[in-house]
Amino acid sequence: MTVKGPAGVTATTPCPSATCYVMRSIGAGETADSYFPAAVSAAVAAKAQKLVIPQGTYNFQGPSVDRDASNPGTCNAGHYYNCNPHWTIGSYPAGKIQTPTAIADLDIDLGGSQLNFSAPTTGIYILNDQRIKLENFTIDWPALHIASLGTIVADPNNPGHQALVLDDAYQAADPLTGTAVQIQAVDPWDDSTDPAIAPGRFDQSATNAHETYFIFGNAPQPTYLGKTTAGNQTFSCASCNFSNSAGDSTCSMFAGCANFDIFAVGARVIVRHYTYNGFAILMNWSNDVDIDGAHILTGPGLGIAVQNAAGFRGFRVANSTIKRASGRLISTASDGINISQFGGDVLLEDNEIAYQGDDGVNVSVARYAIRNNYFHENRGHGTVAGGPYGEILDNTYFRNSFGPSALSAAGNLGAGNVLVAGSVLN
Repeated sequence: MTVKGPAGVTATTPCPSATCYVMRSIGAGETADSYFPAAVSAAVAAKAQKLVIPQGTYNFQGPSVDRDASNPGTCNAGHYYNCNPHWTIGSYPAGKIQTPTAIADLDIDLGGSQLNFSAPTTGIYILNDQRIKLENFTIDWPALHIASLGTIVADPNNPGHQALVLDDAYQAADPLTGTAVQIQAVDPWDDSTDPAIAPGRFDQSATNAHETYFIFGNAPQPTYLGKTTAGNQTFSCASCNFSNSAGDSTCSMFAGCANFDIFAVGARVIVRHYTYNGFAILMNWSNDVDIDGAHILTGPGLGIAVQNAAGFRGFRVANSTIKRASGRLISTASDGINISQFGGDVLLEDNEIAYQGDDGVNVSVARYAIRNNYFHENRGHGTVAGGPYGEILDNTYFRNSFGPSALSAAGNLGAGNVLVAGSVLN
C-alpha cells in the first residue's frame, strides 16, 4: 500500500517561501464560500506546494436550500444531491480521463481552523486531484438539527399501536422547511448523566432487529400532532405502514413497513432526522489524498467517503477524530469512513471514531491497512472489510452495537486474504 504526499514540501518547509503560500486574512464582508476557493487558486497561481490558511472560525453560507423538501429538482433537505458542496477543491474533468487533471501537489494546512457548514449537504469535495494533503482542521454543522431524544408511548390517535414523543429540549419544527422535522431513523438509547458520556449513547441493542428506518420503500412519515395527552411533541403512527404486523418478519422496514411498534411503551429512543445527506468530506476521481489531523464533530450523512465511482487509488486518513462535541447526541449520522468504488491502497491509522450512526469504517476495496484506531460506542460495527489483501491490526473496540468487526462476502470482491490481529475487544 502506497499513498504519496505532495511533492516539494516537508515538515520543515518554511512559510512563506517560494514553495509555501500564506493566505491573507479573510476580508470584511467576505464569505468563507468565496475565500477558500480563492486561497487555493492563489496558491496554485503562485506555483506553491503548500497553502497555509490563517487560524480562525469560518462560517460557510452554503447553497441556498429550498424549504420544500419534496421538490426533486431543487437543493433541499430531502434531495441533498441537488445541492452544491460548501467547498470544492478541484474541478470536474472535461471528459473521460485516466489520471486527475485539476490540482496536483498541494498541502493545505488550515492551522487548526474550524469550518462551520450550514446546509444538509457535502462539506468538502476533493475532486479530480492528485497528491493533495488536507490537515489541521475541525468540521461542524453547529446549527443543523441532526438528532433528538424521545420516548415511545401509546398512540393517542391510533389505539393499539405506539407513538413517539420528542423531549421538550429538542425542536419538533425544522427551521429549514418550516414544518415538522423528518423522522428518518429511530434506535434504542441509554440515557446517562455521567459527565463522561452524557447525555447518553446508543443502546447495545441498536441493531437491525431493534430499530426502524423511514427512508426505505417509500415508507410514510409519522404524523405530527403536537400537544396531546401523551406529550407536548407527539408523532402519531396512524399514517405509518402496518401491512401484516410489526412482529411479522415480512413486515420489513426495508420494504417500507416502518412504525414504532417494534419498541415497548416507555422505551427511550434517539431519532435521527438525517442519515445519508451528503458527506463531511467526499473524494472523487483523485489519487493519493492524505487527510491528517481532521476533527469531524458532526455531519448529516457519512463522515469521510470515497464513493460514486470514484476510481483511481491512494487514500490515507490519520491522526483524526470523528467524535461528537460535548453535550451532543451523535457525531456523523451514518458511517464514519466509507470507501468503495476505488482502486485501493488505503491507510487508516491512529484515528478515533465514536458515537456515530453506522459502521465506524466500511472498506470494500483491495489493499488496505486499518491499524491503531479506537472505535467506540457506535451504532454499527467498529470495522467492516469487504475487500481482499488487507490488514486489520492493533485496533481497540468498545461497545459497538453490531460488534467489533466483520469480514463481508458481499459485493464484487469479498474479504479474502485479510490479516486480523492484535486488537483489543471490550
